[in-house]
Amino acid sequence: PNSLAAAWVSCGVTLSGAAETPLSWGYTDEEIAWSARLAGFRVAVTRRERAGALRALGVEPILVEDLADTDPGVTLPPAPAGARGRILFSSGTTGRPKGLIYSHGRRWIGNQLQKAALPFAPEPGARILLMTPYIHGAGLLAAAWYDRGGEVLLHDGVDPARVRGLLDAGGLEALFAPPTVLAKLAAAFGEARFSGLRCVFTGTAPLAPALYARAAAMFGPVVRITYGKTECVNPITVLAPAETHAHFTGEARESGCCLGWPSAGVEIEMRAGEGERLATGSEGEVWLRARHMSEGYLDADGFQPHPGGWHRTGDLGRMDARGRLWLTGRVAD
Repeated sequence: PNSLAAAWVSCGVTLSGAAETPLSWGYTDEEIAWSARLAGFRVAVTRRERAGALRALGVEPILVEDLADTDPGVTLPPAPAGARGRILFSSGTTGRPKGLIYSHGRRWIGNQLQKAALPFAPEPGARILLMTPYIHGAGLLAAAWYDRGGEVLLHDGVDPARVRGLLDAGGLEALFAPPTVLAKLAAAFGEARFSGLRCVFTGTAPLAPALYARAAAMFGPVVRITYGKTECVNPITVLAPAETHAHFTGEARESGCCLGWPSAGVEIEMRAGEGERLATGSEGEVWLRARHMSEGYLDADGFQPHPGGWHRTGDLGRMDARGRLWLTGRVAD
């Protein structure tokens, strides 16, 4: 779960050159067994309380309690760029989870893009609050932040009282709050106003105009929207705080959610199913291609590469005349 160990274990596994395969702390034994079958891992870094259950599944546990005071005393060589570097599992909401494979090179490019797309470069010690699972989006943002010398405050879930204390005390420069988290904070804090935040990062789901208005009232016009998927991690598109504010306060209401401009090296096409590329302004299915995107996925039939390097998202959208991506729905339920 979210903890200091989650951060240093992730760093250590990555530096070792292994394919880091983060799993939710809330996974059932069945889900762990399925993940192990697809990804092929036989070792897991975990807490002592999960050791027996993992051994019963044929997975050998390495306990963080036994590693905490270990001095590695070795300089590791660089990992080959083409080697598997990260395997992320999909949510499993539309079927059994699939493993998305990122090479070390693609993982590294994604980290560089994440840093390059930050709205400002954190000064040493600048604090960001993260409350969503470290194994997914929060970990990617944390790596970009502490690579710049910033300080990461990692909470294990959303505790409004604890968050309120930090906001009242000041000293926070940023926080990551998907719409579900923003809604919890808005409900807990009422009409409270907080100053000092330079950015509220949001994404993972559409941000409704009414919720944006409440967030802007709480924190000011500092909300930044990004688009990311397990198949192609952030940043796919970025809508900077000033643009987000202009969109929600001055732009005529159009159908869909504006997610901003493609990040460096990201290609986006609207297609009619698997067919032709559609013109600007036409609604179609969103297809993605990027150098930091996953190379393909693992399912019960083995490795399936993205056809032609393109990922068919299942999202419906359009590109407007300014080159921004709008999402308008899903292809299927």
